[in-house]
Amino acid sequence: MTNQAFKQLSRYEQLERTTKNNLLDEWSSQLCDVINEVIEYDMEGYNSTDLKDVDFDNLEEIVGERLWESIDGDADVIYTANAKLICDILDIDIFGECDMTGEKFSSWSHAAFSGIHTMIYNELDIMAFLNKAVSDHFSKFLLETIKLADNSENK
Repeated sequence: MTNQAFKQLSRYEQLERTTKNNLLDEWSSQLCDVINEVIEYDMEGYNSTDLKDVDFDNLEEIVGERLWESIDGDADVIYTANAKLICDILDIDIFGECDMTGEKFSSWSHAAFSGIHTMIYNELDIMAFLNKAVSDHFSKFLLETIKLADNSENK
């Protein structure tokens, strides 16, 4: 099946053909989007050129909160049929316990949320993503600063 044909399927049909690696790729992309949004809006006006001034713990906390919201609002968690498929893909026992709280799962959505959250935190290096995005942000800022300096010298 071509990528274009796959995209035309309903989300449920896509999930029926999805593997854990595909799911991980989707959430890796989502994580990048969340981090870029955090850097764009939460570091807005941050003009230091020194990486040691960045509060990575605070940024990581903000990313974690936004990621939580993103997972919680995702169709794969909200819709029971999709949540069941997520549980199948991630091999989650609906009668098992949540890794985060130790509670028994209260619903398919609860189990899918827990599975996605655990997969992201166990399989993706969030700090590596964050470090790269912050470095890219600084590189862009430095290039803009250099261009401004060059423009003012040429006048």
